[in-house]
Amino acid sequence: MVAEPDPDADWWVTSEVAAYLDVTPATVASYRHREQMPAPDRVIGRTPVWRPARIIEWHKYPYMFGHVD
Repeated sequence: MVAEPDPDADWWVTSEVAAYLDVTPATVASYRHREQMPAPDRVIGRTPVWRPARIIEWHKYPYMFGHVD
């Protein structure tokens, strides 16, 4: 896992989102599949990426997309 993702980065990949949420990348993939988190802001090649601010805001209010413990 990534130690501490940079909140000032342009994009976070799945492993950085997982590190921020303190879950595994597989868990992030499950959240995406079940639509329990925001859709990626962009897909670069085959890599989904999110704006850090979007994940940080969502993590404050997870009920916006479904409940995530």
